[in-house]
Amino acid sequence: MPLLLQYDSTAEESDATESHGVGASVQIAKNMHAVRASEALSRLSGLYGDGSLIPYNQAAAVALKVLLTPKLSSMLKDQMPKDLLSKLNANLESPEVNFSPLLNCVEVLVVVVVMGA
Repeated sequence: MPLLLQYDSTAEESDATESHGVGASVQIAKNMHAVRASEALSRLSGLYGDGSLIPYNQAAAVALKVLLTPKLSSMLKDQMPKDLLSKLNANLESPEVNFSPLLNCVEVLVVVVVMGA
């Protein structure tokens, strides 16, 4: 999850037009790791929408809904993880996309305890 929160969409916008410094290279690497982490979470939960035969994992899907909110977790089905990452890291407040890491960590612990995992 922490890798998802290091994504910066502005780093990719500027990489084609500006010369790269060490800082830009580091952010591009963080973005790549965020994309791979998003893909890994979608495959782990069975939500990956590429038509593969990855089984649905209800416990992982429920935990992701709690951590990311139902709207954001549904975006794991999309082929474009950058859309999810941009929304997750946007500086906007929305009643549909409300992310509270501290509260959600507590909720995940409750889900894990209730499900007996």
